[in-house]
Amino acid sequence: MNISKLQFVTVPVADHVRAKDFYVNTLGFETVVDRTGPHGQFVMVAPKGAQSGVVLVDFDVDGRGFGGPVHMQFHTEDVERDAADLRAAGVE
Repeated sequence: MNISKLQFVTVPVADHVRAKDFYVNTLGFETVVDRTGPHGQFVMVAPKGAQSGVVLVDFDVDGRGFGGPVHMQFHTEDVERDAADLRAAGVE
């Protein structure tokens, strides 16, 4: 495997403003990204100096309500090879 770091984890939230306030003002995280994207507001927060962050998601996923499943994104030098290795290991 060539995975070198966890880039981010998504966390479903009901309210970006309240969630961002908690992470930034209560936990002391920094706002890495806060912009409107194709699925709504994209907010990423992280501890100061961290290489990984938390993406706050509140969009409707397949009509099932806000947030949806938790996702993780990894950084790798060879995504095709790692994806093949993961599939060979039974990961969907």
